[in-house]
Amino acid sequence: MPKIPENEQCTDIESGPPGGESRDLAWAELKKKLSPAMRADDSEFTGVSAEDVIRRNRQR
Repeated sequence: MPKIPENEQCTDIESGPPGGESRDLAWAELKKKLSPAMRADDSEFTGVSAEDVIRRNRQR
């Protein structure tokens, strides 16, 4: 699995000032990262089976 560059990692939702500000920031960052995939056509995705995932994870 590719590593996320440090400058692109989401803010830790448990740290920061009280009042949920860091949680709101983390949620905004997550939505920004996921929005292209959420709008993508199904043809943009590759189907994989559970066996494919297990095999890949065992090779790590």
